[in-house]
Amino acid sequence: MHYSTRGISLVKYKYGEESIIAKIFTEDFGLLSFSVKRGRGKKSKNKISLLQSLSLISLSAQTNNKSEVHILKEIGLACSLENSYLNINKQLLRVFMAEVLTKILVVGEKDQRIFDFIWTETQIINNDEKISVNYAISFLLSLTYFLGFYPSKENMNYDFFDLETASFIPSAIITENIISGKNLNNLKKILLNNGGELHYKDRKTLLKIIIQYYKAHHYNLDNLKSHEIIESLR
Repeated sequence: MHYSTRGISLVKYKYGEESIIAKIFTEDFGLLSFSVKRGRGKKSKNKISLLQSLSLISLSAQTNNKSEVHILKEIGLACSLENSYLNINKQLLRVFMAEVLTKILVVGEKDQRIFDFIWTETQIINNDEKISVNYAISFLLSLTYFLGFYPSKENMNYDFFDLETASFIPSAIITENIISGKNLNNLKKILLNNGGELHYKDRKTLLKIIIQYYKAHHYNLDNLKSHEIIESLR
């Protein structure tokens, strides 16, 4: 079957001597894997060059009856990300976001809401002159809205937040899934978009807490290769 769709390029890796495998979040079919020839011709090189993390693309492809890996026929940029490529922090954020998506998306499962959200966020990253150092944390929290466990903003005056119930609570026995004190205040600042950019050490701690938050809701973000790089953004 031949088809055309919009897509968001996530990751690519070498497959044998002559091909790469690219994981692309497609608008119509969800997360799919595609085979791309690594030939020396200009056409092959152009295809691969467009498969950067979070490139917004249009593509035509063909299913493979012998494999779950689809065959990428044609590819083009649907939206230029030139400004993003010139900024190292923006590049790192795109790598981080792409890696997160490969861990939370279900292969072959269409999700229009998440697709539209990522498409829009990628354009924002590209177009805004300065991206807040809080962005990685804000992105992870915004993504939970579409995954079904966005933090409830009710009772935000309470002194504890329970990662498992995604809610603020008045009292608690401290465990790894309970936030309080400074970490709680920083979480509130991000949720309310209030208080400016967090200090490097506070961001590092809160990012680890949000990753634990995902884990409490059965999304494993352990071993993110880009995790420590994102933590270092200053």
